[in-house]
Amino acid sequence: MSIWTDASDAIDATFVDEELLNYTGAGLAGVDVPAIRIDENAPDFTGAGNTLSRVVYEIAASLFPQDPEANVDGFTHRGRQWRVIDAKRIDQIAKWQLTAVDEGPMP
Repeated sequence: MSIWTDASDAIDATFVDEELLNYTGAGLAGVDVPAIRIDENAPDFTGAGNTLSRVVYEIAASLFPQDPEANVDGFTHRGRQWRVIDAKRIDQIAKWQLTAVDEGPMP
């Protein structure tokens, strides 16, 4: 193992959400996967609503048989339904960063 792999494993162990998310898409059908949830401010813009935030989920690329797709993939997490609206692969850390929008409570 390299220092980068060790660091990545330590970050995952520290920050991965205690509740797995249940993912459908990217070759998965209702599979529980671990993820790091990141709540951050949305990009700056001028005007009403400029205090928006966004939710990003960071998931190991090795867990997906296919590439995640925006506006196709979705998952449930913390009692809510989520739709992926942006999918960005970060090769340096072998993860996908998926920006998601809350679609409401689970049925």
